[in-house]
Amino acid sequence: RRGRVMELARSLNRLAGHVREEIAARRRTLALLDEQEAAIRANDPAATAEAVERLDRELTTCAERSRRRAGILADLGAHWGVRPDLLSLGSIIERAGDTAAVLAPLRAELRDASAAVVRKNRLLGALIGMHRRVLRDVIETVLDEEPGAALSGAGTLIDAEA
Repeated sequence: RRGRVMELARSLNRLAGHVREEIAARRRTLALLDEQEAAIRANDPAATAEAVERLDRELTTCAERSRRRAGILADLGAHWGVRPDLLSLGSIIERAGDTAAVLAPLRAELRDASAAVVRKNRLLGALIGMHRRVLRDVIETVLDEEPGAALSGAGTLIDAEA
């Protein structure tokens, strides 16, 4: 019995460490999205490309964190006799009770950090869409196109640096 309690405590400590790591990853992602936004607003293609590349590198770490999370959830699922895919942070906190007290504030922090990333992604999507529409309007004006006319026959824009 004592061994199972210690095993649960060890798994919960690993989970707390993992959640802290996820929070840090969300904060890094948010900082990189802020850099990308600043580069877009400054109309700096080189800085934008660099920010996108750094964000891509950050996102490659997701697979490894996901693998570690799956292992932790497998251990917890085995402890409680439930499938790991049925476990959420909230259900783990509920099942573990006082043993998982440290997880509740981490859960709230992770939720806030994730929501901030989602908001920033939506903002960047809107900003990029606005830039796209402005560029299209400029191209249509320069080419003296009729409003709503297709630009497909008007030529092709290329990246001269490529």
